[in-house]
Amino acid sequence: MKNRVINVQLIFGFILMTNYSFSQDSTKTSKFSIGFNYAYEISYRSISPNEEGEKYPIVENFSIPLLDSLQSSINAYTLGIGLNYQMKKWFAIESGVYYSLKGHKADEVWFTNDGGTSIDTGKITTNYNFIDIPLGININFRANKLRFFIALGGSMNLFIANNTKAIGNKITTENKYDSYPLINFSVNVGAGIDYDFHQKWYLRINPRYQRFLSNIDRNFKYNYLNWNPYCYGVNVGVYYKF
Repeated sequence: MKNRVINVQLIFGFILMTNYSFSQDSTKTSKFSIGFNYAYEISYRSISPNEEGEKYPIVENFSIPLLDSLQSSINAYTLGIGLNYQMKKWFAIESGVYYSLKGHKADEVWFTNDGGTSIDTGKITTNYNFIDIPLGININFRANKLRFFIALGGSMNLFIANNTKAIGNKITTENKYDSYPLINFSVNVGAGIDYDFHQKWYLRINPRYQRFLSNIDRNFKYNYLNWNPYCYGVNVGVYYKF
């Protein structure tokens, strides 16, 4: 009788351990996910005197205030593939490859000829195109279907094209310049939510801010200024969990 009780206890214990192991495996979170992201952004720039510009007070006292009064932000975007590796329930590493459009515009400008005579009025829009390769961390505050997170990191921004378009009442011109460095760096911060709408899929919504750390215009002897683009917007992504 005693041996039978011991055998029953062993069998019952084995069943409990099996059920516990199965439940652990069934609730195991996926570590790797990949998704498509699109961010609508407002893009502008900050300007400051560079080493050459600091030699001339007129740059800070006149040129920068004048440009700030003429120029304004543009509608921009970033889209691409995001990669996410969930190391812990509360901690993840994020990267990816993105195409981004940045820039600024001037809505009221006067076009002049070589003699300095005004010949037309219109607007000028400057666009910068980059391939962004981000690397950052996400800190999660909850680990269920709805997760809140803070995102911190940076990006390497590879310059691929520039386009400056002047549109007037009478004339339209378009120019491309090559005075931009190939490799740039930026800092990224944001916060948002992830929502599991399926066992393998989740939706990501996060406001984000990006600011370039390097001067994107290296033709400093011409304009005497550092140009640092920045943007803020809302990113929406759909991710698949492996």
